[in-house]
Amino acid sequence: LEKLQRYEEALASLDQAIALKADEDNIWHNRGIALGKLQRYAEALASLDQAIALKA
Repeated sequence: LEKLQRYEEALASLDQAIALKADEDNIWHNRGIALGKLQRYAEALASLDQAIALKA
């Protein structure tokens, strides 16, 4: 969905994935990217920070 620039749909799918497996850094990273594409920068940064925290 992200490659098709369907960021809202991608975000909904990523949120569902987080509900099932919140400890996966890749999901949070992809969520941050999708939010950035939607110009929701504060949320994007928070998601990317979460991805980094999980990766560490």
